[in-house]
Amino acid sequence: MRGSFRPGAAWGAIVGGVLATAVAGVAAAREPGKPNIVIILADDMGFADVGFQGSRDIPTPHVDSLAAGGVRCTNGYVSGPYCSPTRAGLLTGRYQQRFGHEFNPGPQAEEGSAAFGLPLSETTIANRLKAAGYDTGLVGKWHLGNAPEYRPNRRGFDEFFGFLGGAHTYIPGQGAPIYRGDEVVREKEYLTDAFTREAVSYIERHKDRPFFLYLAYNAVHTPMDATDARLKRFAGIADERRRTYAAMLSALDEGVGKVLGALRAAKLEEDTLIFFFSDNGGPTMKGTTINGSVNAPLRGSKRTTLEGGIHVPFAVQWKGKLEAGKVYEKPVIQLDVLPTALAAAGVPASEDAHLDGVNLLPFLKGEASGTPHEALYWRLGQQWAIRRGDWKLVRYDSAVDEGTVSAPARTKVTPPRLYNLASDIGEAHDLAAERPETVRDLQSAWESWSAKLSKPLWGPGNAQPAADRAERRPAAAVSPAKRPNIVYILADDLGWADVGWHGEEIRPPRLDRLAASGARLEQFYVEPLCTQTRAALLTGRYPIRHGLQVGVVRPWAAYGLPMEERTLAQALKGAGYETAIVGKWHLGHALPEFLPTRRGFDHQYGLYNGAIDYFTHMRDGGLDWHRDDRASRDEGYSTHLLGDEAARRIAEHDASRPLFLYLAFNAVHAPHQVPDRYKGPYASLPEPRRTYAGMVAAMDEAVGKVVDALRAKGIADDTLILFSSDNGGPNPGKVTSNGPLRGAKATPYEGGVRVPAFAAWPGHIKAGTVVDAPLHAVDWYPTLVKLAGGSLDQSQPLDGRDAWPAIAEGAASPHEEILLVSTPHGGAIRAGDWKLVVNGAGRAGIPDESDAPRRARGPAAGKAELFNLAADPYEKTDLAAENPSKLAELEGRLGRYSAAAVAPRSGPKPAGFRSPKVWGEPDATTASASR
Repeated sequence: MRGSFRPGAAWGAIVGGVLATAVAGVAAAREPGKPNIVIILADDMGFADVGFQGSRDIPTPHVDSLAAGGVRCTNGYVSGPYCSPTRAGLLTGRYQQRFGHEFNPGPQAEEGSAAFGLPLSETTIANRLKAAGYDTGLVGKWHLGNAPEYRPNRRGFDEFFGFLGGAHTYIPGQGAPIYRGDEVVREKEYLTDAFTREAVSYIERHKDRPFFLYLAYNAVHTPMDATDARLKRFAGIADERRRTYAAMLSALDEGVGKVLGALRAAKLEEDTLIFFFSDNGGPTMKGTTINGSVNAPLRGSKRTTLEGGIHVPFAVQWKGKLEAGKVYEKPVIQLDVLPTALAAAGVPASEDAHLDGVNLLPFLKGEASGTPHEALYWRLGQQWAIRRGDWKLVRYDSAVDEGTVSAPARTKVTPPRLYNLASDIGEAHDLAAERPETVRDLQSAWESWSAKLSKPLWGPGNAQPAADRAERRPAAAVSPAKRPNIVYILADDLGWADVGWHGEEIRPPRLDRLAASGARLEQFYVEPLCTQTRAALLTGRYPIRHGLQVGVVRPWAAYGLPMEERTLAQALKGAGYETAIVGKWHLGHALPEFLPTRRGFDHQYGLYNGAIDYFTHMRDGGLDWHRDDRASRDEGYSTHLLGDEAARRIAEHDASRPLFLYLAFNAVHAPHQVPDRYKGPYASLPEPRRTYAGMVAAMDEAVGKVVDALRAKGIADDTLILFSSDNGGPNPGKVTSNGPLRGAKATPYEGGVRVPAFAAWPGHIKAGTVVDAPLHAVDWYPTLVKLAGGSLDQSQPLDGRDAWPAIAEGAASPHEEILLVSTPHGGAIRAGDWKLVVNGAGRAGIPDESDAPRRARGPAAGKAELFNLAADPYEKTDLAAENPSKLAELEGRLGRYSAAAVAPRSGPKPAGFRSPKVWGEPDATTASASR
């Protein structure tokens, strides 16, 4: 499960107030012959997941009432097996392949990137109904282009409330912008409830005029977010993902009920034509955005041309006009919605509209006895299908036969297979060999149809928009073909010399091979402690900006990474990436708002604190192991679990969109624990270094699993792998080795802030590269967002710089200066080859745990030291007395940062604090003690 949302008391009051307002009105006289048109679209809902389709574990009484009060179409289809193409066909009434909208526009359509969207040559249902005197509104998901000219308000909709992209978190305050018209708003409700609220409001405000309302829920598309109250209703569902899915679908069903209630209250129920269906089949197979849906008895999944991808629940209600409870069995398709709505509104469809959909009203009323369509057609790259009568000929993704779904660009299809859907709706018995004439006939019909279609404007075979289309804008600086998957592997407390490319004693072979395959970053800096580096990495800003510059977020801490900080995960998610954190968070857990799934990560697995037990996953008596920010009781050695989870996340990733995987091991942080078998190769080393070396080996083995998973998925060459430690090694000489570097973790010297690091991306970073340009963890934020084609337009200024030219092209460091440490106790800064270290009354960093170095405190309090790292990389010779002007210059630089610093948030342990049973889920005693 992804995460849960705990609405406050205000939630009920606000929604209750909106509903009270909505049901209070009385309909005024309306223009006769113009019914309201309402389209309710579910997202990624399974074929068998509503009551009128046979669901038993998820009650959907309000959705079911649409079928009971209207017509249930048992052979309802959509023209695309995933989101955006279906919407393009719905809003135009035309096969979307006719105008090149064959594939999801994907990350290219995200804000700040090139303009990809529903071609401006197409006329939408909103355009047509608006011209006929209708008010037009869209609430929910758009997914037809983000550039201004493609947005809803330019495509016929008077009003728009929702988001522009393909997926969005349901948790308030997170994810891509929510818009009201063209204005970004801050939504405070669970997103499904917010969309319901807005739909009810729209009905109330427009009840006196004919209106068209397109209510496009993003439920039940991933990420898997549900409210706690709804999750409790489905406690009897054992499968966690299915339970969350049920809670999310329940929210949608409640929303449908409130919309129907608003229509009844306004006395509009018999004056409203309502369509309900899903945009595609449920994503039930590996390689898709699996959400817990069920397509039984259909075979296949979202993104396939099998029935499980295109055959959906479909109901039409128009009380008083369509017979209640009727079952219609002839094939219909979402393309029919537009011409049906126009016919109901008395709007003639001109011949030059070239619609593929048909007016269903004569068929649903029993006035026409034939079938609406001679045949239905599908095409998604190499996958295709045709249905004529009961016969279906299909070429589908051959990976389905192995239990997975391929990325569109890598799909290999089966030979044409023939099924009789009347007797074999599950497409289990291929009759192609028995009926070759039927195969030839259907294939010829499909080929004739396909020959009249346009080339895809994007996607496989055409990654860029057509150059000759006037409405297209230039492509983004980073070609979509070069948007990498990003895997950031962060070790914890790894010594500078505890990798093969820096030392001899410990040689992790997989890490060594990765480093050799790309660029070793030999002057890569981080902060001296865990939390600080993580904050810098995920925000592109020094910890003095967050108030996290002193110590770490302790288990009892009531603070975390401030909510106004935009994270790397949020930025990449906004650019179309799937985002996952596997491992250590360490940026706050006292409030739900601080947790990873509220900070841009679609998926979370691992720990919140530092220094947990590797086997029991306990910290100070409380469990600290979580999946999607809820307690997990998975058993095993933590490094093994994290490696396995990262590999699984890669294997299940929908490769049609890029992945950001942040793999933050708690290894090799104390306590030093490892299964005995890993110690064997290091029998000559004394303890505790022997155990530590075994921990490095276990971590290296886990890294190997990640690399193997990338190769098995076929995306290794499309993936940028980054690696570093979060700080220098503690207790050098006893536990870790920082080689010749001075100092250790929690100090401002090179041994505390300079770490082993590399970047590897086949074909983009030359193997064997050594980068000597000084770089810092803050640089990854702008570098990666730029590579991802995302936007760096944000309210908080960045300290990081784009490091890609230095890494890939051998350019100089992008920094004039790098702030290494700044606390009330001192600090360190590097400018060029010069480095200033100031040790105040305490250390420049505060140790994290008991293993932090106690002998590396540096010189006496109050002393400033100046080093020339080009001549003295190990900081042996203090040049402060010999270079007073350089000393003054660097002191001035450091002083400017200190003056701009936010006050540190750290503080002592509250009196009476008691550990909760589960970290991140404080019990009443803990909560009261921490106030």
